[in-house]
Amino acid sequence: MKLYVYDAGQCDPKKCTAKKLARSGLITSLNMMQKIPYKTIVLVPIAGKALSPPDRAVTNSITVFDCSWKKIDAFEDVLMRMKRKKRALP
Repeated sequence: MKLYVYDAGQCDPKKCTAKKLARSGLITSLNMMQKIPYKTIVLVPIAGKALSPPDRAVTNSITVFDCSWKKIDAFEDVLMRMKRKKRALP
């Protein structure tokens, strides 16, 4: 399964786990929402449904939305309009 992260640029680069994983080559970092793959599942904390085993049959990639929890409201409208499946962690 391919793993992506959308980096909203709100983290300290030295402490950000997503940036460390991208530097190691374990995930692909994206800096524009338009580059998020169309058939991916986007993990966001504001999703109404949790990620579950049946989701595995629907896609071959997961994208994590990496931003500050305090600033998630600024992205809420954009995230809800996205035509991609959104899931929360259980």
